[in-house]
Amino acid sequence: MTAEITDLTQAAGIVEEDDAVLPEVARPFALPAEVEEAARVVKELNAAADRVAA
Repeated sequence: MTAEITDLTQAAGIVEEDDAVLPEVARPFALPAEVEEAARVVKELNAAADRVAA
């Protein structure tokens, strides 16, 4: 990866394959109780993808 691409992905919150966070298992949302939190996370993920695509 070039330095520019690495900078863009890091700025978007995307980690690389050797990052320690990747092996961590995500906890499922307790729906419907956590529907607002789930919606917030999806919004953040979409925003990160949009930043990388721009």
